[in-house]
Amino acid sequence: MGTTYQKRYFTISKVGGRHILRWYDEKGSSACNGELSLEGATVTEGSGGNFAVKESRGAQRKFRAASQAEARDWIDAIRKAT
Repeated sequence: MGTTYQKRYFTISKVGGRHILRWYDEKGSSACNGELSLEGATVTEGSGGNFAVKESRGAQRKFRAASQAEARDWIDAIRKAT
C-alpha cells in the first residue's frame, strides 16, 4: 500500500516562544490544515525528496519535497528551529 501526497504550502513560525510548522492548501491561505510543534522534534532524511518529522510527543508526519535539494533545505530549517 503506497502513500499519497498532497501539494501543500508550509511555514515555520515562532508562536509563544516555540516554533511551529504549519501547512496550508496554497500560499496566502488563511486556513491552516495542520501543524507540528518543532520543539524537541527530530527530522529524518529519506531519498527522493522524502523526509519525516517526529514531534517530541511522538506524532510523526511524512513529507515529500519537489527534489532532494529542496528536502534538505526544509530539513535544515526544521533542525534550526528545534
